[in-house]
Parts: sequence; structure tokens; C-alpha cells
Amino acid sequence: MQHSTATLRRACAIGATIAVIGLSAGFGALTATTAFADEQPVAPTSTATASPAQGADSTADGADESAPPVPGATSRPTAEATADPTAEPSLPVSTPAATATPDPTAPVAAEPAASPTATITGDATVGSTLTATGHDFTGDLAYAWTSGDTSLPVTADSYVVAASDAGKTISVTITSDAEESATTTTAVITQEAAFPEASTEDDPITFSAVAGERFAHTFAAEGFPAPTYSAAYYSLDDPYASEDDGDESGYLPYGLSLDHATGALSGKPRYSGTYAFRIVATSGTTTASQYVNITIDAAAPLGVEVTAEDKDTFLTAHSTSWVIERDGTVWTFENETTRQPDGGYIGFGVGFEGGQPTIDQGGTLLVSGHLVDRFGNEVDDADGYPVPFTVTSDHASDVITPSRDPWVATDVTFPEASTHSLEVASSGFATAFTVDVQPTAAPAVSPTGTVVTPTASTGELAYTGSDAMHLLPWAGGLAVTGAAVIALQASRRRKQH
Repeated sequence: MQHSTATLRRACAIGATIAVIGLSAGFGALTATTAFADEQPVAPTSTATASPAQGADSTADGADESAPPVPGATSRPTAEATADPTAEPSLPVSTPAATATPDPTAPVAAEPAASPTATITGDATVGSTLTATGHDFTGDLAYAWTSGDTSLPVTADSYVVAASDAGKTISVTITSDAEESATTTTAVITQEAAFPEASTEDDPITFSAVAGERFAHTFAAEGFPAPTYSAAYYSLDDPYASEDDGDESGYLPYGLSLDHATGALSGKPRYSGTYAFRIVATSGTTTASQYVNITIDAAAPLGVEVTAEDKDTFLTAHSTSWVIERDGTVWTFENETTRQPDGGYIGFGVGFEGGQPTIDQGGTLLVSGHLVDRFGNEVDDADGYPVPFTVTSDHASDVITPSRDPWVATDVTFPEASTHSLEVASSGFATAFTVDVQPTAAPAVSPTGTVVTPTASTGELAYTGSDAMHLLPWAGGLAVTGAAVIALQASRRRKQH
């Protein structure tokens, strides 16, 4: 029996659609509803319905009732299952699944618990208190502290950093009775600079040494990083020190040097006296000062040093003095002396090597002698007083008036003009030198026959009160051993530098 073209085309379309639906359903890719991509107007006379019991029963006009049924095809009597019998089949379009509504009665999954951690608060420096805190632990906590690799006998939640911890790290391990654990560590422990022995400007540490003998002391300060050392200004008891002097030698006794890395002060000092200075230790950004006084005593005596000054210009604004060293070397000093409101005097001398003590005929020299060591330091007796000395002259006419006070110079008056040789002796040592006694001018005679005595200004400072000569018991020694000797030592230091 012949089949019509329309009937054959429709059967093929339906069969293809059912096959695609069955294949897609097998992979779970589609729902039970299938539609053609190209929707066509619904024709009321061309709807095909299939049922599982009847197979493919075509009711369309002119359908072939003998066409074999398509198994497994199920059609729904809706517009979605209606297709133009003349349309080409197309791929099915899947329908998105509906959004599920959460069940409020369903159990909620718990978030994972945070891991326990530990922190330390406090400065990582000696003397600071460190406090440990545990986070997200359960149960009771226990604390174990270590310094470097060494366990500390501390079980509390805090620890005071000890000096022995400097340069190490501090760790704490926190554990709970639920077998939880966490560890944290500090930075390297620092320590502020500090000297173990306290000192102040009014209460310094003191040392003594002897000129020419070795001296050594190490100023060891605590601190981490390891301190470095320097010398600094402290006071002007040392006349050669200056606050603006950047050279450490201006603060330290001459002959001593400071090791900046170790703090060792060592060497052989040369000049006697008391020296005041500071040793400064620097660690990181911190500093500490050690106030120091060193007294340098003179070495064994080797001779006599002589000082001389014209009595007529003594304690005046401008005067000349001389220092004769134990080997006979002469130094000449031009002095400037200023009277102070309290009655004292300040003298400054500028000297040069050479010259000769000079005085007018009839004038008086103030002569003093001092035992000195090989560096020119004055050597006193056991009680700290100058050793007595004697003065002799090769001119019997010279008038020598010794003083019973070792601090006061001896007066030597020269009635005759010529070159005089003097010797100053003390404790078996003696120094000789010459004095140029210049003749004075003959008195002038006026036309009337009256002798006119010339007068000269001595340049003496204005003075109100007692005569300045009343100050000689202390000022005589001051003048010849003060400005001149200080200037002489300064000159020696400059030469040796």
C-alpha cells in the first residue's frame, strides 16, 4: 500500500523527536518537557497524541492507520507538544532547574575552630617585664619560658628580663589541658649602657698615678650592643682642657690614651696634677658617663728649677719673669696680671726659650727654687709642702734675705752693677744661673744745684687698702710658680706634641 508524502514526513519528524528526548533523558540532561526551537502557529487539525497503550495513533486527516507505533513515546496534550508537520525537527532546549529553598530545620555545618596562638607584650630590653597571652585556647593554660636555648624557672604568664638575657631572644610556649600549644619569640634583647660603679660630678671615682710610671684601668660598662667608649669634658681643673676641644688628649692626662672599643685607659702620664674628665659609654642609642679624677704625682727628684722676678714690677699689670730649668735652660715670660674684686690676682704668661734675668742696680729679685723630677714636675715633701731651698751669690755685696716660709721667695738685692752668678740648692741638688745687673743713671743736677731724682711709674694696678707687698707671703710663690710655670708646661706639651 502506498504512503502519502505528508504522512511519511510527519512520522519521521515525530520519530526523530522521540529519539532525541529518549537519548537526552538517558544522560539526565533534559526534563520531560520538550519544545521545538522554532515555534509555529498551532493548527487545530494537526495535533498528534501518543499514549503508551496505543502506540502512535494518528488522528490527522488522511493519516495512515497502518503506520507502525513508536514505542516509548509519550505526548502531552499541551501546546508545547504541538508542531507543524511540515517543520524540520530541531534540538531540544533544556529548562533551568528551580532554585531550592533552604530547609530551616536542617542542621548548619560548624565553621572550623581557630588555631591557638601566643603573643608577648613588653620591650625586649633588660629590666622590662614581658607578658605572655594565649588566644583561642580552651581550658587552663601553662607557660614555659626560655632564654636562648636555656629553660627559665618561670611558669607564670610574665617574666622580667635579666642582664644575662642581653643578646639573646626570649621565647614562651603556652599549653592548655586540652593539649593545645603555641610558641612565640621576642626580638634580640638589648641593654642600656650603664656603669656598675655609680659616680657623679661631685663624687667621682678617683685614681692616682706617678709621672713616668705605667697606669692602666679598664672602664667596663654594661650594655648590648657592646658599648664603645670616649673621653669628654668634665671641668677646667686641668688648665689645658677646653669644652670646645674635640681632641681627647685635651681631657686626659698627657701620656694616657683610651681604647674606644674596650674602655681601657693606659699609658705613662708625664705631668703632675689632678685631671677631671668623663668616660662616656655608648650602646645603641643610650649613653652612660663615669666621672673620673686622676691625681698624677711627681716622680723622684732630679734637680732644682728656679724662678725669678723683679720685685718692683711684681703683681703689676705688666711684668717679666724667668724660669731656669734644672739643666740651666732659661725661659723668659711676659706676664699680664689682673686684680680680682675678691682681692686675688690672675696672671697669664707668654714665654719663649732664651733670655737672662735682668734687674737695675739696687733692685731686688724674688728668687725661688723647687725640687723637680725629670719631667719638670715639682716634688713636695711628705706633707705636701715645698722642700726648703737656699740661695747663694758669688758677690759678697749681694744682700740675701731668706724666708722661713717655703711658699715665699727669697729676696736678693744687688748693690753693684755687673754680672752676678747665683745658685739655688735643695736636697742635694743645685741650679746655677747669671743675673745681669744694669747700672742706674747718675742723678741729674738742676741749675740751682739741687739733685733731681728721676721717678718712674711702676705700672702697679690701682689698689685700695693695705700695701700690695703685704700679699708677698702667698703671692711671691704664686707669681713665680703660677703663670710662668703653667706657661712653661704648656710650651713643653706643644713641643712634645
